[in-house]
Amino acid sequence: LVTDMSELSKMQSGNYMLRYSNFDLAEKIKDIIRLNEVLIKEGDLHVHTDASEGAVSSLDELVRAARRAGLDALVITDRDYCTQVPIEMRGILLIPGCEVTTQSGLIVAAFLQRPLDLIRLRQNGLPSADDAVLEIHRCGGLAILAQPYASDSVDASQFPLRPDAVETASARAAMHYPDANRQAMQWAI
Repeated sequence: LVTDMSELSKMQSGNYMLRYSNFDLAEKIKDIIRLNEVLIKEGDLHVHTDASEGAVSSLDELVRAARRAGLDALVITDRDYCTQVPIEMRGILLIPGCEVTTQSGLIVAAFLQRPLDLIRLRQNGLPSADDAVLEIHRCGGLAILAQPYASDSVDASQFPLRPDAVETASARAAMHYPDANRQAMQWAI
């Protein structure tokens, strides 16, 4: 406690020195997954509230639907907006996220430890996929390429910094492009 108070005093006075250290991002991701796998048996990693254009369900309605479906977790991923959510609602774990529009398509940020700096990220228009992935990682989240084949084509070369995962099961994408999920699975491999 004394050490923590001393560190807090340093931060408040502006005399705090940041110490940079190298770390293995893959190990950090595994740690995040390990911490959450005990809590999450069944969940949806890509859910929009009515804060997203075109979405019609409130957070309360989504939680009720999740309970009916037997889910115990939702990642709230409103488009280009980090919706603040409580940790839990009606027994459903709510995980902060965001769906980021980039020059190359959509990237879901899941398990965010703090909101993305969307103003900085979009200061020059739509960000590159790499810039979005870096910002998501900076905020402690996982970067998931969303619905990669929900349009006519995705150019993998536009993703030199690979996302952590690829969404390979999307009802919305498959509705418009029947082969979308198979193509996403191939791209993910």
